Amino acid sequence: MSEAADKLSTSALARQLDIPIQQLFAVLRDYEWIKRVDDEWVLTPKGEFEGGTYRNSKRFGRYIVWPQKVATHPLLVAIEAQQRHSAAEWAEREGLPHPVYIERMLVEIGWLKDTPLGTVVTALGASNGGEVADLGWMKSGVVYWPSAAEHNSQLQALIHAVKRPLETEPLPKSDLFELTGSGHWTAIDGRECSSALQARCANWLYLRRIHFAIACQLHEGAVADIYLPDERAVILFQPHTMGSAHWKRLLDSQSVFERNGYRVLLFTTESEPQTEYRLDHWLRELWALR
Repeated sequence: MSEAADKLSTSALARQLDIPIQQLFAVLRDYEWIKRVDDEWVLTPKGEFEGGTYRNSKRFGRYIVWPQKVATHPLLVAIEAQQRHSAAEWAEREGLPHPVYIERMLVEIGWLKDTPLGTVVTALGASNGGEVADLGWMKSGVVYWPSAAEHNSQLQALIHAVKRPLETEPLPKSDLFELTGSGHWTAIDGRECSSALQARCANWLYLRRIHFAIACQLHEGAVADIYLPDERAVILFQPHTMGSAHWKRLLDSQSVFERNGYRVLLFTTESEPQTEYRLDHWLRELWALR
C-alpha cells in the first residue's frame, strides 16, 4: 500500500478512535495541531510535525490527512478519558425516551438559552464546560459537555424526576422531587398529577415551555386532564384499568370538549411509549391551525 493511500482523513481518524468528528476537530485545535483560517481547517507546525499533510479532491477540495500511527498517539488515545458528549448522546445514555430531554433540562437550569435560531450556550453553561464544536459559519454547531457536567446535582434531580414516571418500579426518592403518595406523582414544576402518564406529559410540556393546567373542569361533567389554554386544547388519559362505565365517561367528556370547539388528544396505553413524540406532533398541528 502506498504512503498516500495509507493516510487517514480526519473523519476516518474519528471513526477509528470512535469519537464524534466535531469533537476530534476540537481536540486537534486544542492541541494546536490545526487552526481555523477563514472557513477552512489548516495545519499548524505542530500538526505537520505529527505527520499531517493535505490531500486534494475534486469533490471535497483540499483536506487534511494523517498517518495511521496517529491513531495510537498518547494524546489521542487519552481522549476517551476526556470524553465529551452532546445533549442527545447524554439523553440516550440516561435512557430517556426523547433526544431533546437533556437539552431542555439544560435550558431549565440556565446552561443553554432559547433563541430564534435554536439554543445557545450561556456564560453559566460555558463555565460548566459547554463548548460549541466549530463546523464553520454555514452549519449549526453542536454543543458538547464534559463528563463532570453530568454530576451536577440540580441536573441529576431533574433527570430523576423525569425518569420517575417512566419506571415500572418506583425509583429511590430524590431530595428535590418526592412521590407525594400512593397514586399521586409530582411533576418537575411541583404540580401533583394523578398518574405517571399525566406527570410525564406535564414534565414534557413544562420543559417545552408550554402554558398548561392540570385537572380543569371546563364544562359540567367534563374535566380536562391537561388543558392548554393558548391552544384551546385538551388532553385526556385512558386509565390503565377501566370498565365500560369509565370508558363511557371518558368518551362523553371527549364529545363535550369537541362540541365546544376544543381540540382533543386522547392518550391510550398503546400510545404511551411514544408520548413525547406524539405530543410534539400534536403541538405542531395545533400551531399550524392558528
